[in-house]
Amino acid sequence: IVPAEYISPTQIRCYSPPMPGSRADRTVTVPSFITVSNDGTNFTDDAFSIQFNYTTTFPKVDHIFTTSHYEASFVKARGPLHGRTEVYINGTDFLPSDQLLARFRMEIPESTTGE
Repeated sequence: IVPAEYISPTQIRCYSPPMPGSRADRTVTVPSFITVSNDGTNFTDDAFSIQFNYTTTFPKVDHIFTTSHYEASFVKARGPLHGRTEVYINGTDFLPSDQLLARFRMEIPESTTGE
């Protein structure tokens, strides 16, 4: 059960809770049924519930490029060591979300001094 916000006599807004036992490393679609209550006790009949599907959709990256290097590929996007390079990522299944992130995982090679 999650709190809902009254918008109008014909609309409310709520945020789905996390799916119990969910794992972000696998693709899954699980139906859930939503019922509502005006008094916190009496909920709409299950026969009138609406199905909501929990699903994990991972974005797929096609191309990465910067404003200074327009070659769209996985290996040619680059920028200066001090950072702040504007990076564009093209792909599919990006969602408009406050949780949208891009992770830069750096693999810094061990020092090679020629010794």
